[in-house]
Amino acid sequence: MFTVRLPLLLHIAAARLIVSPLFILLLLQACRATDGQVDCVASSCGNIPIIKSPFRLKSDPESCGHNKYTLSCESNTTVLYLGSARYYVQAIDYNNLTIRLVDDGVIGNNCSSLPTHPLSESSLTSHPYSATHLRKTLLFMIGEESLNEALVLVSCDNAVYSPLYLQTASCINIGSKNSSSYALVGNAVVASDLAETCTVVMVAMLPKTKKRNYQVTFQEVHQQLEYGFELSWQEYSCPHCRRPSHCYPLTFGIFHCNNGKYHHISNNHLLSLLFFFFPLHNYYAPFISY
Repeated sequence: MFTVRLPLLLHIAAARLIVSPLFILLLLQACRATDGQVDCVASSCGNIPIIKSPFRLKSDPESCGHNKYTLSCESNTTVLYLGSARYYVQAIDYNNLTIRLVDDGVIGNNCSSLPTHPLSESSLTSHPYSATHLRKTLLFMIGEESLNEALVLVSCDNAVYSPLYLQTASCINIGSKNSSSYALVGNAVVASDLAETCTVVMVAMLPKTKKRNYQVTFQEVHQQLEYGFELSWQEYSCPHCRRPSHCYPLTFGIFHCNNGKYHHISNNHLLSLLFFFFPLHNYYAPFISY
């Protein structure tokens, strides 16, 4: 680990000179010492062709991956357990540090199936995942953003006529026999949107879309449940952060920890750092200590 004392706003354009051979050597040596783990061959299971650090399968050697990110391979399907809740892994993005999951209660092409263990940000506090992501451009801090949208299922004593309320009757009726059930979608849904005769039955996560079309049907919303929601494992890239909220991405999979005076860059990304800073070393040399 080395420490980089950099201002938050990096004047990238000022750097033009080539990195020294000694700097390359130091980086390559540091890259070999990533959290004391040995090199492990990537595993695979079902539709997930590459399962590598920090993830591991239960059948992998104990020295591979991290126990907090253990996955199971069940009937050729990659599974993540959060406590007793089971989720099917649809994809792992090692660049964005996200994993896409489907609740095991959601059945494809069956819009009457619902999540058996719906997640929220508050329910993830005891797990090494987050429903939000911290992003940053080269010059500007974007901050925290949600990876998903909310799906709110409500039961109403009286019919509600609003473009915000999607009827679910063709698939499910989640209330009493004489009530009406609806779905509200989007992070912009607030308590004031809830009609007086309605009660919330379930809140689940949907994948985030660029623009929400309120003319969709509940069947289309259910297809998004089948596609899966995303969680971030960004916390793993900043093990030295005082809090996960201090972990910020720089670029190209490089993350640094803003603890105030110093910005600690994770060993997990030193190789990426080598190529990113290759033309920039002379500019940053006064700020870098080994």
